[in-house]
Amino acid sequence: MDFRYYIQRFSYTSSIRFYKIDIGVSNASYLLAAADKTPDSKSLLAMQPLSLSTIRDLLSDISNNTKMPVPDLRSFDDSLARYPFHYLLLRLPSPNAQSLSSLRSSGALTPQQDALLDLKLGTFIHSMHSLQNDWFGVPGTQPDEELESSGEMQKTLVEDIRRYPSRAIGSFLFEDAEVPTLVWLTGSADDVYVQISEPCGLNQEARVDIAHVLPTFDRVVWGDPMLEAFFMSPGPSKVLKEGYLEGEGGTLIIFPRQRTKRM
Repeated sequence: MDFRYYIQRFSYTSSIRFYKIDIGVSNASYLLAAADKTPDSKSLLAMQPLSLSTIRDLLSDISNNTKMPVPDLRSFDDSLARYPFHYLLLRLPSPNAQSLSSLRSSGALTPQQDALLDLKLGTFIHSMHSLQNDWFGVPGTQPDEELESSGEMQKTLVEDIRRYPSRAIGSFLFEDAEVPTLVWLTGSADDVYVQISEPCGLNQEARVDIAHVLPTFDRVVWGDPMLEAFFMSPGPSKVLKEGYLEGEGGTLIIFPRQRTKRM
């Protein structure tokens, strides 16, 4: 058997490494997330990357309860019994998908295709924000370890970085969200993968669809949904906002203080 494979490594944090594995004989692609150890919950840094076990649970929740297309979980092990690292193995639905950022930078998308992808992306983000929690903070921690409000959570995070200036920021700055939702926080066009299919007929554009998003969920929080990176300057496109609002009308308003929260 001619068994050929290709491994591509990329990483978003110092603690979790991602490897894309393409297996030629079966035309299958997998994503391996590997971490040396579980992040130290007692660390002085407030925003520690989530453990792979917590990311596994989030993937299951997102897959079962939202429209966000995430890869299928195939294997998980954090015992260190067989390998000297924790890992998640995920099956990618499309081996030939390309990142949305690369398609845009290369000019491969028509305005109509780009708008369609933004519309779907807005719908997916809105769906993910339907996941709600009883308290603000970091997934995978117990309620009694968490903070009672978005303001307290944000002020604690800022104090770790800007110890004294943060005390000058009034609590009103962070009291925008009544119910904490699951916020991707670092999601970008680099994490959105698009499948391009052959056009249905002559003189028609190739079909495009969002195949999956990379599970770069190690920085997600329960917080204000307006903190999403997709909503930051220069702001979401009109079509993405339409998808997020799902045709219900209304206005997606991003205040300057939302950008302050993302410091």
